[in-house]
Amino acid sequence: MTYENPIKHILVPTDFSDQANNALRLACDIARKTKADITLLTVVDYPGGSAFSTLSVGTSDPTENKYIQDLLKEIEANIEEIPSDIDTEGINLIKKVQVGNPFTHIQDEINHNDSDLVIMGSKGSSGIDEVFLGSNTERVVRRAKVPLITVKQKVNLNDIQKILFATSLDEDDAQLVEKVKQLQSILDAKIFFTFINTPTNFRRSRTTSGMMRDLATKYMFKDYELHTFNDVTEEDGIIHAAEEFDVDMIALATHGRTGLAHLLGGSIAEDVVNHARRPVWTFNLK
Repeated sequence: MTYENPIKHILVPTDFSDQANNALRLACDIARKTKADITLLTVVDYPGGSAFSTLSVGTSDPTENKYIQDLLKEIEANIEEIPSDIDTEGINLIKKVQVGNPFTHIQDEINHNDSDLVIMGSKGSSGIDEVFLGSNTERVVRRAKVPLITVKQKVNLNDIQKILFATSLDEDDAQLVEKVKQLQSILDAKIFFTFINTPTNFRRSRTTSGMMRDLATKYMFKDYELHTFNDVTEEDGIIHAAEEFDVDMIALATHGRTGLAHLLGGSIAEDVVNHARRPVWTFNLK
């Protein structure tokens, strides 16, 4: 199996915040290395979405509303003004402005335009009410059919040298491991295979080390370490292990729970995305 240039198209949803610009900055670094195109997408939310839920447009076509028209002009101007410290030279950067539900347009872009990777800014727990980078980021983490990297702070691609791969050691991790190996190849980073031991999901370190070694051998990883980390919950364990090993990125799967299952079981991936300071790479196994 070859892992050369698995990324040909990157989607970057933006609301022009610092976090979104940090996502675009990382996307440009990856695109330059993989020769990928980038679509920079922003969406004007209109009645039926969250941003203008109290606004009456008086027409079935929101683009005919003067408020929306004025907002569109402002946003179209914003999307043309890339911050000077983001190097887009030599990159095919496609800029799109849509009107409607942000999550729906992000999903459509992923599903119908052959996106191989999504990179989004994340406000995290202190700014979860942010319209574009709050609930939309969480929903994309839960449902995206391609790998997603969430970014809070400015990060240089060359500084990502260590990746913590939080593995459950389940059989359905096979597809995930293939994607993680692709990520390692692109970043030329060391992988820290890590199993989180919790009181409700405890395994002997000798057992987990053997299972992780088998996994690494099966997929022919060359640069890696094996760790079993004890904590109260998986979410806390992933965050604390990342700090303990001083990694530069966290990688883990999400099972895409929605509805009642999501309310009852929550999402480890969403919690980690919300609270981690480091970039988080997720892949939906559902």
